[in-house]
Amino acid sequence: MAAIAVAAIAVAGVDVAVIGAGPAGAVAACLLARAGCAVLLLDPRIAGATSPKPGDALPGAALRVLQACDLPLPSQNPAHRPIRGNISAWGTPDAVYRDFLNEPDGPAWRLDRVVFEDELIGAARDAGAVVNPSVFRSVTREDGLWRLDLHNAGYVTARWVVDATGRRAAVARRLGAIRHRDEALVAVVGYAKPNSRYVVERSLVETAPLGWWYAALLPDRRPVFMLHTRPAAAARLRAAPQTWCAALATTRHIAAAFPDPVLDGPLRGYEACGAALHPIHGDGWIACGDAALSFDPCAAQGLFSALYSGMAIGRALPSALHGDLGALCEYAAGCAEIRRVYRQRVRAYYADECRWPEAEFWRTAASTAGR
Repeated sequence: MAAIAVAAIAVAGVDVAVIGAGPAGAVAACLLARAGCAVLLLDPRIAGATSPKPGDALPGAALRVLQACDLPLPSQNPAHRPIRGNISAWGTPDAVYRDFLNEPDGPAWRLDRVVFEDELIGAARDAGAVVNPSVFRSVTREDGLWRLDLHNAGYVTARWVVDATGRRAAVARRLGAIRHRDEALVAVVGYAKPNSRYVVERSLVETAPLGWWYAALLPDRRPVFMLHTRPAAAARLRAAPQTWCAALATTRHIAAAFPDPVLDGPLRGYEACGAALHPIHGDGWIACGDAALSFDPCAAQGLFSALYSGMAIGRALPSALHGDLGALCEYAAGCAEIRRVYRQRVRAYYADECRWPEAEFWRTAASTAGR
């Protein structure tokens, strides 16, 4: 089916090719198709070729974006579960409880990420976007159009390209854009087997000399643990899972909520630093989601920002197709403001933890985070 779809598109071309079918790309493709644009949504994950990101929590405020875009809500699918709140021990050994049920936007949601992203891709398909699992290989500009060569599937031409390839920013970087990273941060992620003793329905955050931990119980009842630390420490821990497990066991609140976890698979490492792309758009292309801005997970805004940027591009790009770039310039200015506020928040957040001034992680965290 993929080869037939691409062959047909290569003759007629499309208005917009969205590269990347994560939340940002899928939302952008959906809204663009609803606006009457001919849209190709391209990503190998559509065929299950890649695993989803480990992030799983959707803040209540993000429901406003889904509602504004008439997209499926987590409450409509039993695969997702509401999160009552979080437990945080940051800057203090004691736990601080926050109840999401009292928030203006209601509870956050623990997502089954595969189901959630399939729902967004399905909405884009239902809106008329052509969904294709081919692998993007290269992009070139020819006579005012983009030619995207696909691995083993021919090529497609497009008037505009949306880079929604995540932290790789694969399209924008090929076109000369630079991704400016903050202090290097890696999340070392491990999943454990389900256990009837694991019943906590809140997210847990706890600092430690090596960095900071996040833990939660996923919808499939497996707990996930993420240690956010520097790359050198991450490499050592991934090479010695028993050391990672020993560090997890020294936590106070997380170890109490998830006693004696048994790893369910190897540890994995993911880039987790904040970063910003410059420029964020150019002649016939624009970036959204993590390709445009990415966030330290302590800010808890990555998934919300991905959905919001997909919505913003889905609303702005139809005008750009008719030569009016004003809305895209407003989008770029908005991203710059989001980045400014984010950097202030993260610096202040890391400055709150003063218990390990000699630890390598914390010695530079407050001064370099979000720099």
